[in-house]
Amino acid sequence: MVAWLLDTKPYEVQLEALRRATDRNRFGFFLDIGLGKTSTCLAEFVGLLNENKCNSMAIVAPNSLKETWEIEAKERNIPVPVVHSPDRVPSSWNSCIYTINYEAVIAAAGEHLEEFLADNQIYLVLDESIMIKNFKSKRTKRIRNLAPSAAYIRLLSGEPQVQSPFDLYPQLRILGADIPTNPYAFRNRYCIMGGFKNKQIVGARNEKDLAEKVASVAFVAEAKDWSDLPEKLFSVRHYEMSPPQLHHYREMLTEMMTEINNEEISVQQAITKSIKLQQIASGFIIDEIGTPHSIVDRHENPKFKALLELLQNHPNNKFIIVCHYNRTLDSLIEHFNNPPFIRGGMTRDEITEAKERFNRGDARELLLQSAAGKYGHTLLGDQDNFPCHHMVFYENTYNLDNRIQGEGRIRRHGQNYRPTYIDFIGCPEEKKIVTALQRKLNMAQIIKQLIMQYG
Repeated sequence: MVAWLLDTKPYEVQLEALRRATDRNRFGFFLDIGLGKTSTCLAEFVGLLNENKCNSMAIVAPNSLKETWEIEAKERNIPVPVVHSPDRVPSSWNSCIYTINYEAVIAAAGEHLEEFLADNQIYLVLDESIMIKNFKSKRTKRIRNLAPSAAYIRLLSGEPQVQSPFDLYPQLRILGADIPTNPYAFRNRYCIMGGFKNKQIVGARNEKDLAEKVASVAFVAEAKDWSDLPEKLFSVRHYEMSPPQLHHYREMLTEMMTEINNEEISVQQAITKSIKLQQIASGFIIDEIGTPHSIVDRHENPKFKALLELLQNHPNNKFIIVCHYNRTLDSLIEHFNNPPFIRGGMTRDEITEAKERFNRGDARELLLQSAAGKYGHTLLGDQDNFPCHHMVFYENTYNLDNRIQGEGRIRRHGQNYRPTYIDFIGCPEEKKIVTALQRKLNMAQIIKQLIMQYG
């Protein structure tokens, strides 16, 4: 096992992860959020660097996590510089840590990564490896072609399966697991098909066998088994839509169209109808060209009133409010008078400032756009004086990764309170989404429990 070279005392789960990865060129650290995947990899890299088994590190990660790696490396005094794509690594450097986001892999920066892998002994990390769950995507194919050039590969994920067992296929292929090489043979062996024309994955089969395959190439750990983090608490706030909302909701539900301000808004597909129904519940609807139409004033919106009531009933706590739509985010930013927020398109400095205002300042609310803020952020407030252990899912989507990763922002080491997650449900569509997320999580949990049993 490599020596633990970081300043802080390692968790037992990190030492166990390193023990299991010893002498493994391909391995997965599938550890729950908050169990220290980043620092575990940095420690292993430094150990291999000192043993002359590799000379540099390459990290493929969601864009929001690139800064996290740089901060962790500096805090741990990792003795090599950090370079972010799209910059090319200087040929004169003997060693470095090179970070690149998943989207850039198929762009020009991917060519830099290819050169970097070809010319060096690289410790390659695929952070949040769920990002390569689609075996047909260009980035997954590109990464699979590049991976064999690495001296070491580590896949990191708290939830390597968020939709179905099929999510595991590309990850297990990269790790060299003994699975069918044909994706459809893998699907037929481990997935139950159903739904429209029998083309939807509706369940899992041969779970024990799949668990053994995963356990042979990865270490799976849950926070409840390896830490004293408090258990999650889930709650629901029900509200009733206003008469105008109910009118447009029923029209969209039954006729797949509704009329607002003399403009007809219609949909052709069930998934689009679902999106429109969610928007109506939030007080607006977006037409075919992207223009939002208000159905009810924000201050008259029952959902918004329920949010304010919740905040008023907990005056001594900070809250993270999770939204999906830009229209909702803009409305809440206006109401809370420019609170800290994290949304798509922000710079690293802007995100850092928002987190500082929330964690160290007196800002009570932080608005989080679900897809943009799900990775790499610790949002605990000031645990001694003004803590954060409440997260409101004002809007949900069917994306389980968004949900699980979002929950992890307030359930991390340093949290002294039981994290509470609150869903707003005021219509059948919102209830369907929450139920679907629970069902997907249940399927993933079954596989995860079996993996730990056979690992």
